[in-house]
Parts: sequence; structure tokens; C-alpha cells
Amino acid sequence: PGVPRTPPASGDCPACGWAQVSLSPNLAPASGRLAVSPLDGGALADLFTLSAEQWVDPPLPQEDYPLSYTFGYVDEQGHTKYLSLASAVASVSVLLPQGFDARGCPEGDASCRRLGLSLTVTDALGAEGTIASPVDVISRVPGDMVAAINAQVAKVRDDLANGDGKGVLAGVASLADVLNDGSVDWASRGASVAYKAGA
Repeated sequence: PGVPRTPPASGDCPACGWAQVSLSPNLAPASGRLAVSPLDGGALADLFTLSAEQWVDPPLPQEDYPLSYTFGYVDEQGHTKYLSLASAVASVSVLLPQGFDARGCPEGDASCRRLGLSLTVTDALGAEGTIASPVDVISRVPGDMVAAINAQVAKVRDDLANGDGKGVLAGVASLADVLNDGSVDWASRGASVAYKAGA
């Protein structure tokens, strides 16, 4: 691609025609970052804003635009759960589940959990650029788990009633990971198995 071929001498084939095509590869979006605010907040309580900043698609041909943005977080098994999928908007504000590990957390801070956030930027021709590694935030285990879950269930229902499919996607993913977190002492937080099943 991008390397022209030299046409043969006309004497080799007097009746032949010749055309030359130079192809260039479609480069992926690059040079950007994922910014997150705040870097420390409560799961299912505080809104985290994820923003794709300074992404460009070299060498800036118009046919590569617009860009679309897919935000997510990395679950305990290393799978990406989507918070916003192929959106034209370069930011999203969402409630997150608690993180899945305590690496780097202060000793004795039982609520501290780290959660990795991801970003994929796609151009109009399908080339994808990603951040080199997930951005870690602290998403703390809620002090009042039942109230946090009830509020998230209500939000998902509102999003569903309003036809906000992306809001439902983000809300259900976060809620499911909170409810399925086996490291949480649910009984001490007033959440029985029956309550979790109902939620």
C-alpha cells in the first residue's frame, strides 16, 4: 500500500494500457487520553465523568470523521463492560460499581476498591484506537448498600421508561456487578438473598 509500481516500457506490449493506483492505510485515532473525574468516589452514589480528550485521526482526512467513543470498565475476570457504546459524544457521566481489588489502597481502608476504566475511539471507516492501559479510579463500597442499590434500580427503570437505552446498558452492568460481588458481607448490610434476587 502506498508504493506505486513502474509501468512497463511501451515496446513490451504496444496494445496494452496501464493504470496506476496508490493506496494508503486507514490510520486509527491516536494521541488522545481518557480523563476521569473524580478519581475517588462512592459506587452507585457519585457520578464519575469519563472524557475522551485530544484524539485525532491522522492525517486528518475528512472521510475519517466523525469519531465515536466507547467507554467501559474492566470487571474481575478482565472482561470489558460497556458504559456507553459507539457514542458521538466524547464524554459520559455514570454511576460505577465498586472496584474489584484493593491494590494501592491505604491499610485499614476497608471501603477502598480500585476499578479500571477503558476507552476505544473509532473513526468513520472502522479503525480503532485505544488507551494503552485502563485508567484506575477508586470506587468505594457504599456505606448504605441497600439504599444505593434501590436508587440504581429506580434510575434504570426511569431510563427504560424514557427510552434511554445507553443509560439502561450502563445501569444494568454496574448493578449486576455490585449484586454479584461475593466479597461483600451482604448480611451485615441488611441485604438478604431474597432482596438481591428481587433487585
